[in-house]
Amino acid sequence: VGVLVEAFRPGAELVVPGKLYDYLGASLPVVALVPDGAAANLIRQTSSGIAALEPAPLRLENLLRQLIENLRRGAPALRPPDPQQIEQYQRTRIVGTLASLLEKVY
Repeated sequence: VGVLVEAFRPGAELVVPGKLYDYLGASLPVVALVPDGAAANLIRQTSSGIAALEPAPLRLENLLRQLIENLRRGAPALRPPDPQQIEQYQRTRIVGTLASLLEKVY
């Protein structure tokens, strides 16, 4: 499981840390403490994990307890991301999309 923590400051909702793409590329499920915004949306769109949207200690404790309970039952803490959903974020696909856009412009 990949862990991602982003600061809760103005503008942080616009940030998608590169580490999130690393986790997606490695097919690691993500537990993220991020403001509601770009990173949380990417996690939701790719079904790649859980995003806690506020730094509330009790909520985080409950989330971690649930992940540990999953492991105790012999289940994965989180299910891995769906490869079809994260495919669009692979570097080769993004470069291909960019190249086709540039061809249209030039």
